[in-house]
Amino acid sequence: RKKKSHDESLRPMPNAHLCIRDSVLGLAGTRGNCWQERRTVVTAEYIAFGWAPDGDTVVDWIPLHEIEYVAHCRVDELPSDSREQPVEIE
Repeated sequence: RKKKSHDESLRPMPNAHLCIRDSVLGLAGTRGNCWQERRTVVTAEYIAFGWAPDGDTVVDWIPLHEIEYVAHCRVDELPSDSREQPVEIE
């Protein structure tokens, strides 16, 4: 992807009528077991993340076609280094 300027990367969360799910999740960080709450919105095209609990700006997003694996697990089953194994969100 082309690197975006700061202004281009800031966009609002999708409108409610486009959301399949809108909730707050704890996400596993890439350094150890660092957990941070994020507002998470699922649409037909992507998953968007914003600051919890009611962030109205997208801070990161993942196109659905790039997701290869999804699973359920308990927090104590998460890998200690999530960069080396799939991260599973409870």
